[in-house]
Amino acid sequence: MATKSNRKCGACLKDIMDNNFITCSIESCKTSFHRDICIGPSLPEDPRNWVCQKCRCNLKKGGDNSNTPVKTSYTSGNVTLRTKNKVIVSNDKSSDAEVSLGTLISEIRLLRQDVSKLTDKVTEMFTSLNECQERLADVEIKTIRSDQRLKLLEVYHTVVQSLLMYCITAWGGASKTHMISIERAQRSVLKVMLGKPFRFPTYLLHQEAAVLTVRQLFRIITLHN
Repeated sequence: MATKSNRKCGACLKDIMDNNFITCSIESCKTSFHRDICIGPSLPEDPRNWVCQKCRCNLKKGGDNSNTPVKTSYTSGNVTLRTKNKVIVSNDKSSDAEVSLGTLISEIRLLRQDVSKLTDKVTEMFTSLNECQERLADVEIKTIRSDQRLKLLEVYHTVVQSLLMYCITAWGGASKTHMISIERAQRSVLKVMLGKPFRFPTYLLHQEAAVLTVRQLFRIITLHN
């Protein structure tokens, strides 16, 4: 029959009933474990120097580190790998930044092209507007001149033609020698009214003014009477 001891297993927390156990060699620990159940077959050759897993971790954190390699100008494999990994991450970030910068530069170039095209269109629009304003100014000038001409022609019909028509049935059939002075007076008045030069053709003058000559006026009035 197995005798009960005061020891408890540090793994399963059950009472250790026999001598089949092993104890941690660290003075501050001295925790016992079931030898076959909780520790397993992988036991050290000298159980007196056995260290439990908890103390083994503590030894790694704060134990003797005299055998730990010191980083010098020549780096070990692990340090080199970590440095490479960091460089690779940095290169990835820098490559992403370069891609973003390239995309931004391309967008800025496209924006400049669009702005240049828009500027050209606005310039063409202003040129067209200036041409339209010049045409409107010409039309306005021509309209003003036409109004002035109409007013002058109205004055002509009211004053000059009324004088020419006075008793024209009596003197309108006179010879050309007697009629030439009246015709010259009529042409002079029309040239002044229309702003024509002294040697402007007579037929064009009457055609533009839409006015009958003295002889044409005599014939029409004579036929109507």
